[in-house]
Amino acid sequence: MPPSLPHGLYEHVVTDALDRLIRDTHEARTRRLDPVDSHDVLAQFLAKPIRAALAQVAESEPDKEAKVRRQVALSNALLDVLRAHSQAVAADGSVAASATELLAVPEPGSIRRVPVRPHAPLRSSSLLVNGRGEPSIGQELPLEIDSADEVMLLCAFLKWSGVRIVIDALRGFRERGGRVRIITTTYCGATETRALDALVGIGAEIRVSYETQSTRLHAKAWMFSRDSGLSTAYIGSSNLSHSALVDGLEWNVRLAQAETPAMIDRFRLAFEALWEDEHVERYDRDRFMAALAAQQQAAEAKEVAEDGKLATKAEGNTEEGARGFEIAAEAARDSG
Repeated sequence: MPPSLPHGLYEHVVTDALDRLIRDTHEARTRRLDPVDSHDVLAQFLAKPIRAALAQVAESEPDKEAKVRRQVALSNALLDVLRAHSQAVAADGSVAASATELLAVPEPGSIRRVPVRPHAPLRSSSLLVNGRGEPSIGQELPLEIDSADEVMLLCAFLKWSGVRIVIDALRGFRERGGRVRIITTTYCGATETRALDALVGIGAEIRVSYETQSTRLHAKAWMFSRDSGLSTAYIGSSNLSHSALVDGLEWNVRLAQAETPAMIDRFRLAFEALWEDEHVERYDRDRFMAALAAQQQAAEAKEVAEDGKLATKAEGNTEEGARGFEIAAEAARDSG
């Protein structure tokens, strides 16, 4: 523990060492643990020393099998302590002597198919940046789809160039009985009818947000729900387009239910609420095309209006006036 603490905000459980350090610091602010979430706070606090102890207890053990056995023994000893104080820890919940992980249960039927595993462990969160030599989100999505029980997508812009990257995986998923739900929007007129028609053709359920003035749906997020309790979600900057999924400079956070169950639950609840929103309608091709045409007309009218304002302001200055028209056109494209 350092002799003094840097100024700033903290959310540290006060240990004996920390208590001694802050005892004479009158400016230090503390609060009692809240019974509402104290179990989560203390569990998070315990994770670090437990991880350190499991690493240290066998660090001098040269034999790999013996190292794992010592770690399993310590884990079971900790579970015994917890079991002595709480019935929430199952009597048969100790780590088995085999010291193994369950990786898959084959699907029923004659084929006994086992899904392909994503590059990142299902239990771990990660950040995908489409970096050189790293898996892109376009590579990961088909793998995530292959092992999901339900797929949910909330995406502002759906392009055929992006749909074609995941369409085969989604088709196979639907053939196995999986449910695919997609929410998109007419905002900016960027989503393509061809992309939606292709998704409907494989059995995806699609709803469209036609409210583009107040809500302006601009989210990009996937949920891969798994009955095994290892659901994952991607939230980031990638629309469903080739450049966004393959080689664009896009960042996407992958959430794992094993690490962030509350965020996965929040995702699911927010998606369900939007799915039932009165402004989100079942996809109808004619309705969608009419809305896109209206968006285009509105964008053109806005561009003409902005062009006129800039042209008046730049009157008498040919170079400035030409630049004004360029700015107006760019602003109209960006603002939608």
